Amino acid sequence: MSITEEGDLGPGDRFTITVFHEPEMGGEFTVSPQGTISYPYIGNVEVAGKTCSDIEFEITTRLKDGYLSNPTVSCSITEYNSKLVYILGAVKAPGAYPYRAGSTVVEVIARSGGFEIQADRNRLQLRSQVGGEETQVIVPFQDIVDGTQRDLRMMPGDVIFVPKNAFN
Repeated sequence: MSITEEGDLGPGDRFTITVFHEPEMGGEFTVSPQGTISYPYIGNVEVAGKTCSDIEFEITTRLKDGYLSNPTVSCSITEYNSKLVYILGAVKAPGAYPYRAGSTVVEVIARSGGFEIQADRNRLQLRSQVGGEETQVIVPFQDIVDGTQRDLRMMPGDVIFVPKNAFN
């Protein structure tokens, strides 16, 4: 799976570098706890806090310095492990999950193993930080599944709480 949206990288995040016409110079990399990767021919590259565009520029510049005359470098994030979304309450596996760009409430529910029997599926609470302020919305999950409401996108740090049905 490739993520097309960009964000700052952090330790544990994984991404792929492709150097067109030089496949042996690309590969998949994981950001070290120190915020670096070890890249063939050019050594350590500081990647923490950078976007794919920043990394493409850095690697292109360094490869031009004695290795390739005109490299074309592409970066794509495969997994954000430094950014998390959280799901709590009446689901089979509550906890923290790596953020994936484009993740939706439905996807995160599925990744948590689905609902417990007593879950109130139409009163999920989604808490987000927007512009430095916390917002909370009620998510009508069953309406999303039925197609009468659209699925909501998740952002790093978002929390979904699945309450229990009052009648169980």
